Amino acid sequence: MRKKKIVGNNSNNKLTNKNGDKLKRIKISLIFTVIALVIFYICYPIINGDFVWDDKLHILNNTDISDNGLLGVLNVFRPTDKYMYHPITILSYKLDYLISGYNTTSYHLTNIIIHIIVTILVYMVTYKVMKNIYISLFVSLFFCFHWMHVEPVAWISGRKDLLAGLFFFSSLLTYILYKEKNNSRYYL
Repeated sequence: MRKKKIVGNNSNNKLTNKNGDKLKRIKISLIFTVIALVIFYICYPIINGDFVWDDKLHILNNTDISDNGLLGVLNVFRPTDKYMYHPITILSYKLDYLISGYNTTSYHLTNIIIHIIVTILVYMVTYKVMKNIYISLFVSLFFCFHWMHVEPVAWISGRKDLLAGLFFFSSLLTYILYKEKNNSRYYL
């Protein structure tokens, strides 16, 4: 069987592909910006919220967070009976403490940023599976509005749920990319 000869200028095809890629990047950037703005808008009232419920146990009364030395970092990984064992979460509180002490604004802002990242990951995973921008946007916006996902943003101690979502959806996206591209770079 003979191959068909493509008639036309290859530079025009490359230009069309470049413009298409650029338009796609602009569209994705716009979608991510919309997601971030929507989340920031719905979560803005909590920025100046105070420590509540378990926040006092996990943050205010936790000496591992306020200890700035190397021992304080190592103590984060030491199991204790004072609070639940969540070393990555406690490490993130420690980072917030180093930035602003016990000013709750940075703790809430960190939760909002993590929620934005997780929602964008939900969009990316949904898009990889559904191949539809509008369905992916709907699913990610539903995810960001749902009260089960807004509560951990408002409640500082709920960060463990946000981090679990971050690791879950980034792992799922990486697995999808690995299966799609069959490249061990995504596997590792």
